[in-house]
This record gives sequence, structure tokens and C-alpha cells, in this order.
Amino acid sequence: DFPRMFHVLRQELGCPYVLCEGGGRLALALLEAGFVDEFRLHLAPMILGDNEARPLFAGRALQSLSEALRLRICRTSLCGDDIHMLLRPVAAGDAAQGA
Repeated sequence: DFPRMFHVLRQELGCPYVLCEGGGRLALALLEAGFVDEFRLHLAPMILGDNEARPLFAGRALQSLSEALRLRICRTSLCGDDIHMLLRPVAAGDAAQGA
């Protein structure tokens, strides 16, 4: 029950920010429900994945790219050899306009 959980965190416990690191299904569920204001992605120039690697987002089968959840790159920075990206969801109306 995301709405209730976030209400309790913000209104009753005074917590305005929540870090969620639950995996691909939780990330997708939060994005689809509109509970993501910012997404911070940290990329290292290494390949670790194999056939058992977990995806960044999981649980959604698209018929076309027009169904994709869109993110806007708001900021990038380097930290050593890694890239840090700040992304924000694109509103449905903005996505239709190519924003």
C-alpha cells in the first residue's frame, strides 16, 4: 500500500525523502505508481552481468517504445571513473511533445 506508507512517512513521521533499493520490480512499481520524483543512477564502466543478472527495472512487457516510461536526464557528474546521473520522470503530456 504505497499511498498509505508514503503518507505515514511524510505526515506522521516527518520524513520528506525515501531511498528505495529493493530491486527492479520495486523500482518499476514506484515509477508506474507516480511515486518517483528523482532517480539517481550510478554507472561504473564495468560489465558484470550474465544470464542470471538482475535488470534495473523488471515486470513490464512493452508492445512498442511509445509505451515506455520516460525519464529526463537532469544532471550528470563524474565520481572517479563512475558516472552519476540524476533523472526525473517525464510527465505524460511532456512525453507526447518529445520533451
